[in-house]
Amino acid sequence: MKKNKIRKVIFIIADTLRAKNVGLYGATPSQTPNIDNLGKEGIFFNNAYATITKTDPSITAIMSGKFPISIGVINHGRDIRKYEENNISKIKLLPEILKQNGFKTMAVDWLGRWHKRGYDIYSGKISKDRIDFTFNKIPLLFYLKFIDKATLTLFKKNLFTRFYYSFFSKTQLPYDPANLVVDKAINYLEENNQQKFFLYLHFWDAHFPHVQSKGIKSYLMDSIEDTYNAEVKFLDQQIGRLLDYLNSQYKKEELLVIFTADHGENFFGYGRTFNHEYLYDEVVKIPLIISTNNFKKRKVENLVQHTDILPTILDILNIKFSDSADGHSLIGIMKNKKNNNKEKA
Repeated sequence: MKKNKIRKVIFIIADTLRAKNVGLYGATPSQTPNIDNLGKEGIFFNNAYATITKTDPSITAIMSGKFPISIGVINHGRDIRKYEENNISKIKLLPEILKQNGFKTMAVDWLGRWHKRGYDIYSGKISKDRIDFTFNKIPLLFYLKFIDKATLTLFKKNLFTRFYYSFFSKTQLPYDPANLVVDKAINYLEENNQQKFFLYLHFWDAHFPHVQSKGIKSYLMDSIEDTYNAEVKFLDQQIGRLLDYLNSQYKKEELLVIFTADHGENFFGYGRTFNHEYLYDEVVKIPLIISTNNFKKRKVENLVQHTDILPTILDILNIKFSDSADGHSLIGIMKNKKNNNKEKA
């Protein structure tokens, strides 16, 4: 590895993005040219897997380097228990570590709670008037999602939710779309351009509901795979806009970009429609890319997990981490020195 000059760390998590829908991982035609190029210019891990299939514990595992069972956080959202919040309060997270080591820490994310710990700047919701991402509180959305599961089984289309979002122009999304996330990210970068920084971005576009494809033809013809890919394509375009900005502002040797997903999605297979449960590849195999000028470009076939990301980032940055982690630094296999899948990285 070259002498470490990295001062700008960008960590991107694309919620519910399946590896199989990324061109780099075999999707044809590719809807993700910008993500593909990021992987081709860096190191992409062809066999990366999530440690759990729920967002809260998954991102906590990523940010702590510990398995959810080790942390004591396995539930998500409203199912989180007080004892789980107490457990996570004892665990140090990546932004806290980086802040202690001189990084300005920023996040475009709205999960809140412990997820905002360690950030100097935390966006929360960008669209302040958007609806909460809790469908049980909104009867219409709850029943639309329930009926959609039946139409997915019969027609492989989520007809009712698609109707709701295709023909009601004032309908608000339950998440901030990728263009707003990138706008906010660029705003943060412009305000902190000279700083040594860590920027975390959490994109939700691949998550339900899928709304990019609109109109009568799209509504009648598009399958759930089509609508999902439309969201992935939009997400990729916005990530491309972010990468263009980074490349125009910073030297390659000072940049470290990490790209992954918290989990994937099952549409209509395996007896359970439209969920991210179970351990099928559609749900647990995720993209993982580490792009930095400090390593040669390569494809890694080793089996790796979310818990390996934190120790790898800290290793690349030459930051010592005293707390134990369940994951291991991947620098060894990134240098092509270790190729046994059963060997610790």
